[in-house]
Formats: sequence, structure tokens, C-alpha cells
Amino acid sequence: MKPQNEKRNRSRCECAQAKLTEEFCQLLNAKGTGRWRWKGTTTDLLEAAYRVYLSNSVRNRHGCPCTFRHIADEICKKLQRTLPNHPTSYVYRAQHRKGVRQESFFTRYCWIWEHEDPEQPLMHFVAAEKSPRL
Repeated sequence: MKPQNEKRNRSRCECAQAKLTEEFCQLLNAKGTGRWRWKGTTTDLLEAAYRVYLSNSVRNRHGCPCTFRHIADEICKKLQRTLPNHPTSYVYRAQHRKGVRQESFFTRYCWIWEHEDPEQPLMHFVAAEKSPRL
């Protein structure tokens, strides 16, 4: 691979990471619980949460970076998922897949961002709950 292509790919990856972090934080900060549902697997959700955690973008009210466990707990509540007992093990297994045709969440997110929906690729994995009519 040429150095230019490598630079371009790294730049695209950084842009996609920033977009994922932005969308993820918007979901975390959205008002109300139970309005959205995660359509993907719990592993995908935790993979996304871990990438956001690594960016140090989510901070508590004292300005300190939130722990992965806290971020995972908050997003699972928001998207109606049960937080597994050991969420880090889900991420570890996802990152060390071998011989599995399923690509990582981030690879699929990047593909959607580039080919399908450059505005809100994360929303392909989130469904809005219909409000009951009164």
C-alpha cells in the first residue's frame, strides 16, 4: 500500500471515529429512556461504547472521563438492553474474532457512513419506539 493511501485511510478512519463519537454522545444525552431500541447485537453495542470510551469524549459532571462500565450501563439503559456481567469480555471477544465472516461493528459503521448514510450512520442500528396512541 502506498503511503498516500495509508494516510487517506487513516484520515477516513479518524473522521468515522469522530462521527461515531458524536452520534453516540447525542444518544447518551437524549432525553427520556425507552424511546429507542438497539437493533444490532449486544456485542455491537458494546464495541461502539468501547470505541467511544477510548476517545475520552464522555465525561462526568466533574470533568473526569467516564469508565467503560458507566458508558456501557448508560447506553444499555437508553437502548433497552441488559448490561452483561462482564461487558469488557464481549469487546475482547469481538476484537479477537478469527475465521468469522462478520466484520467488526466499526468496519460496518464505516461502510454505512461512506455508502449509505453520511449524516447518521449509527441510526441504522437504532429503532425509534412508536409512542402509544391515547
